[in-house]
Amino acid sequence: MKRRAGVLFGVAFLTAALVVIDRLVKNWAYVSLKGQSSIQIIPGVFQLTYAQNIGAAFSILENAKWFFILTAVIVMAALAFFIGRIISHEDFSFKNREMTLVLILSCMIIAGAMGNVIDRIMYGFVIDMFDFVLIHFAIFNVADSYIVIAVIVLGLMLLFKKDFFEQMEHMISRKKPANDE
Repeated sequence: MKRRAGVLFGVAFLTAALVVIDRLVKNWAYVSLKGQSSIQIIPGVFQLTYAQNIGAAFSILENAKWFFILTAVIVMAALAFFIGRIISHEDFSFKNREMTLVLILSCMIIAGAMGNVIDRIMYGFVIDMFDFVLIHFAIFNVADSYIVIAVIVLGLMLLFKKDFFEQMEHMISRKKPANDE
């Protein structure tokens, strides 16, 4: 029980630290970039541009603020439940690198969702600032980066780690893996 509390504290601390980083960058963008011209970092490739996103990625579903907030809260709750199941499992250990990575990636998704929810509640929009002009990509923020990186890594683990899905199912359902029976 003591170990579980320590792990929960670590998960909460990591998630909070990621949210604070996101908030600091967004606050800087709000104060320093709003109403200003873009700041060229790598001319023709990357710049900092203040943008207010009232939709989702690529500004889809504009003006669906409460839909995004509700969806984010559901995702955060599901991931919190998932994290709780993993760390309370008798087989959980930080020696298992995949499980540790899954916890970190889950924290990144929760922090990203939380950072954007905070914006939607405070401002009615999400503050974006990273602008890859070379490929005319969507302007995005730190929270978006957390989510995208975590989802890509989880996807790669599902594709290339042979027993990853079974291991996740075992940790969540508490069933013995097929090869242990």
